[in-house]
Amino acid sequence: MEVIEQRRSKSERENPPLVFVHGSYHAAWCWAEHWLPFFSSSGFDSYAVSLLGQGESDEPLGTVAGTLQEWKMRFQNFQGLYLFARFHLRVTLSLAAKGFQKSIPLCRETFFSQAMDDQLVKRYQDLMTESSRMPLFDLRKLNASLPVPKPMENSTKVLVLGAKDDFIVDDEGLKETGWFYCVEPVCIEGVAHDMMLDCSWKKGAEVKERKVKC
Repeated sequence: MEVIEQRRSKSERENPPLVFVHGSYHAAWCWAEHWLPFFSSSGFDSYAVSLLGQGESDEPLGTVAGTLQEWKMRFQNFQGLYLFARFHLRVTLSLAAKGFQKSIPLCRETFFSQAMDDQLVKRYQDLMTESSRMPLFDLRKLNASLPVPKPMENSTKVLVLGAKDDFIVDDEGLKETGWFYCVEPVCIEGVAHDMMLDCSWKKGAEVKERKVKC
């Protein structure tokens, strides 16, 4: 399993390590661009993994979490879990039909803010195309997996964080996810779906930093 790690710099207090998990058409590299340096400089040992068949990962032979020496961990999970999805025509064209791989404007509309430079969008478009050797999940089987069982009471605390300019997950989907976890969702203005790569990536990172330091 591919794991990209960035150890914390000197910190006044010892923090638990953070593990970042990507979503469809991405891999560990998407966290390594901005968020791993950001959180490691904030005092967190940070790890990004590529799931099976994504990025540089083949079938894992062992437990990656077992290599971490600290038992207490906090997980940052961005788009790896789809609880509710409403795919209208353009989203279906972009994702299921992989239209974003062939069109820079559609790739930008799907994942990024309109202010993103063409060359940067093209770079990420190429990385996303190379990252997905096999589907992360089958969209055709999504309905069969619903409804998702509610989490147990007193389970791990969850931050439901969304982007106001998200092309894929709408405001209603964000609210439903917050309801599912019994928390008030946080929606950030001026950020697109790929919060970790967007030109305003620091907005989301700062919100999550405050959360994990609580």
